[in-house]
Amino acid sequence: MRIITYKHTSDDFHPNYNEDTVKLILLNLTNGQHRVAVWGADDCGYEKDFDSLVDARNMYFQLVMLDEINKDILKLLGFKHC
Repeated sequence: MRIITYKHTSDDFHPNYNEDTVKLILLNLTNGQHRVAVWGADDCGYEKDFDSLVDARNMYFQLVMLDEINKDILKLLGFKHC
């Protein structure tokens, strides 16, 4: 499974996608975990892994509901810079 949504950001993700957006991703990992990730158009991103698909989906939809995604909120939610 891989779900991708583009969300507005006011931060610089080195660089952003068109119209100042970042890619919000929910995916299954090969080790049985699930990842929620937020990436710019190159090599700046934040990720958080979950053992439970329900927890990963909840985080994904929490981020989908935000007006914009920024680095501070990701850090507060426990995402790690990659």
